[in-house]
Amino acid sequence: MTSGATGAVQLWATLAVEPGDRNHCRAAVGTVSLWYRHDMALTLRTDEELEHALTTLAEQEGLSRQEIIRRAVLERYERAGHRARVDDSAQRMVDRWGDVLERLGSV
Repeated sequence: MTSGATGAVQLWATLAVEPGDRNHCRAAVGTVSLWYRHDMALTLRTDEELEHALTTLAEQEGLSRQEIIRRAVLERYERAGHRARVDDSAQRMVDRWGDVLERLGSV
């Protein structure tokens, strides 16, 4: 439900709802309904380049376009976590061995 002039979206929470039951009480503004999290589809706006890439990958890999997108998002999520772990590890090594590295660099 939008609020008109501002275009803000009001989201609702679900209280004690059975799966698939959309006739439920609504609670505080600012939370998402439980049924929405589990039962609703996502609309993805695409341009020609993305359409072509999705179609080509789906055909080449024998997967649905949805699965191509799903795997891409999960792969990116994993890489982002990996990058953070590498950065943390590098910082720990600099903290531990920084003085040695500086001495080696000045020789």
